[in-house]
Amino acid sequence: MITNYDVSAAGMVAILIQIVIPLVVSVITKTSGHVRVKAIAVIVLSGVTELLTIYASSDTFDWKHYLLNTLVGIVISVVSYVGFWKPTGASGVADNLGPQ
Repeated sequence: MITNYDVSAAGMVAILIQIVIPLVVSVITKTSGHVRVKAIAVIVLSGVTELLTIYASSDTFDWKHYLLNTLVGIVISVVSYVGFWKPTGASGVADNLGPQ
């Protein structure tokens, strides 16, 4: 059981990145992207973010912490999209950014 859950500076940056990941996915996939592609992109970007967080904080790699933090990151990304980015219209703006 994980009882000690400290958030380092790298962890705080990872949380902020997780909040922005839905906008990055919107820019990459545009409006034509299938929902499954967007979901896979969120999962992959959350996993990569967590790997970089572990590397930046120079902790030893632990599968339990990695999977838990990746899952928390996915939840943060989905909640930020549904609760903030989509209602404010920022996701629609992000869809129109970048090369067409």
